[in-house]
Amino acid sequence: MVFIKSVGDTLSLYALQRYLILFFFIMLLLSLLFIPIIGVFLILVNKDNGVSLTSIKFIALTASIFNLFVSLIIFILFDFSTNQFQFVQEYHEISYFDFFLGIDGLSIYFILLTTIIIPISILSNWTSISKDVETYLIIILLLETLLLAVFLVLDILLFYIFFESILPPAIWSGKSLTQDLNSLYSAPIAASINGGYRTVIKQINKLRLYSTVHPKREFELDPNFVTGFVDAEGCFTVTITRDPVNKTGWRVKPAFEIGLHKKDLALLKLIQNYFNKVGIISLQSKDVVRFRVFTLKDLMTIIDHFDQYPLLTQKRTDFEFFKQIILMMGNKEHITLEGFRGIVAIRCSLNKGLSEKLKQNFPDIVPVLDL
Repeated sequence: MVFIKSVGDTLSLYALQRYLILFFFIMLLLSLLFIPIIGVFLILVNKDNGVSLTSIKFIALTASIFNLFVSLIIFILFDFSTNQFQFVQEYHEISYFDFFLGIDGLSIYFILLTTIIIPISILSNWTSISKDVETYLIIILLLETLLLAVFLVLDILLFYIFFESILPPAIWSGKSLTQDLNSLYSAPIAASINGGYRTVIKQINKLRLYSTVHPKREFELDPNFVTGFVDAEGCFTVTITRDPVNKTGWRVKPAFEIGLHKKDLALLKLIQNYFNKVGIISLQSKDVVRFRVFTLKDLMTIIDHFDQYPLLTQKRTDFEFFKQIILMMGNKEHITLEGFRGIVAIRCSLNKGLSEKLKQNFPDIVPVLDL
């Protein structure tokens, strides 16, 4: 308390608490990456100082268990009610990418699984590895860091680099540590730089240089990628609002939407081009851009794609309901009272169902459970 008072003029208790909490969250992600590195450093320091192999093994095991403990804390603090990246940190900017770290609802499980497998791997080979034990443990800890980096980085280029770095030795050799690490990491990375790395850079440049004025620079998306991306980020919506001009007194407005951060505008344009440039892209908020398709003619382009390349998650059910409504509107059924009520019944099963206001206006509608 004396310390808080002494700095009270420059830093309030509330600000200090916020700083400590923020520092704690930053250190969680950094700890996952650096604890194995610290273990490697301790092994290197102690391996030539007469320390027994058992002690060296305990150093590696302790580092992996500490990492497991950190991953459990992250798992407990993770908010599973949102689909946004969490614990996101940006450290510095490089010419081709930003160094981002973060976790989503999928990577959290891979991180936890990795930190569970590593100590199990060390324990399972406690007595079976008798040659070059230090080298083996160092490589195991380095692999843990690289694996965790794959699941933590949010930049495609860094993901590629870390992914290519996780190439375990095919044959265990009796070479020195320097030779082992050189054969394990230097050769694959050099090959990647000469081949795949340049391809990735070219693809990124194509995205950065993208322009509708230069069609030769366009980057063609794979249809299965589009389907998988929509499975994660897309949305099929049907809005029903009052409209006294229509005979039914209501208006049906279907739409297909994808919302992304404004940094991903180039990708959103590529998706729009894939769908024959239908729909519009607009700024939804300060940092969010949205691709939206809403006319019946354009929506048929969307439907044709997903008929040929089906969705795989629960979103496929939403798509089938959405498709049925589009087909009914194409047949002008929405302008009749009977057809409109049929659309409302289907809308009951789409996404989160009807709003409270619509439930009050259509209390006798029975939801369509299957098409």
